[in-house]
Amino acid sequence: GNNAPANNETANTAAPKKALELSITLNGGPKTPDSWAEKTLEEQLTDKLGRQVTIDPIFLPASEVDTKINLLMSAKNTRPNILWTGDTKEYTKWVQAGIVQDLTPSLQKYGKEIIDYYTKDTLFYHWDSSGKLYQIPGDVAEAGTMTTIIRKDWLDKLGLEVPKTLDEFVNTLRAFTNDDPDGNGKKDTYGLSGDYFFRSLAPFFYAYGVDPDAFIKQDDGSIKYGATMPQVKTALQQIAQLYGEGVIDPRMASAANITNEKVDEIYASGKVGAFYRWVANFNPSSNATINFKQSNPGGEYMAIDPVAGPDGFKSDIPSAPRGWCYLVVTDTGSADDAVQV
Repeated sequence: GNNAPANNETANTAAPKKALELSITLNGGPKTPDSWAEKTLEEQLTDKLGRQVTIDPIFLPASEVDTKINLLMSAKNTRPNILWTGDTKEYTKWVQAGIVQDLTPSLQKYGKEIIDYYTKDTLFYHWDSSGKLYQIPGDVAEAGTMTTIIRKDWLDKLGLEVPKTLDEFVNTLRAFTNDDPDGNGKKDTYGLSGDYFFRSLAPFFYAYGVDPDAFIKQDDGSIKYGATMPQVKTALQQIAQLYGEGVIDPRMASAANITNEKVDEIYASGKVGAFYRWVANFNPSSNATINFKQSNPGGEYMAIDPVAGPDGFKSDIPSAPRGWCYLVVTDTGSADDAVQV
């Protein structure tokens, strides 16, 4: 109950709290049941909450995640108590069907740490128009989460300075392609590589102050779609020139490069001088970084500031104010329990 025990004797004879069994979808971690991670989590939660906690993990696949989630959510006997989900179109249907719970009362009782963690601006994007909070953001973007990554050891070997302007960046990419930075006597390196999306070419577009995939407020207050602005044509001409020279990895133009895993393989190969990727690549636990160091013990990547364009403008891609990863509590369990966990 809520009443504090009168003395130690009363406390010692109080009925033990009911055990908690809770199912939760996981997108990462060991894809095996009863793993060390799962058991450690159960031990820590049991200690923290003062009751026996058993976690039943449901592992989500690396691909077709939304399909798997929609199947899980389609019937009460398959719905997890806590669901990790991306920015799915099905979410509003779950709210309308009443199969996800308003978490506001539980957060007010047990979630002060959660409420205090997020800014009001962040939570604003997650409220339902009815005034209820059905989802907790699990992945909140910083101001920017991507950066220009460059081979520091190649700069040193070729006697180059860290590029600060787009022209210097282009000259560096050409040197990484043509001047044998890996010292094997072969022309087998690329200046720049990345995935199939425009973001991998962001240093070119952003140096000219344009984002082809966004609406941009102009100095006169008007709004233009980035792809229609003349600076995009200038950037595309420069990109096409470098692509023709073999400075830009031709795999970037292939849908085969649509997965992070494929780009991580290229990153780890040690044959590319620069990428525009996530700052998370510098986490010691990053698979791409671990594999790169194993294959290239003397190699070193570094993050550099955005390169400036002809007008002096420079910027990284700003991240969206709302994240894309959420936690929702379904109608199959207790919101109070889920929020505490």
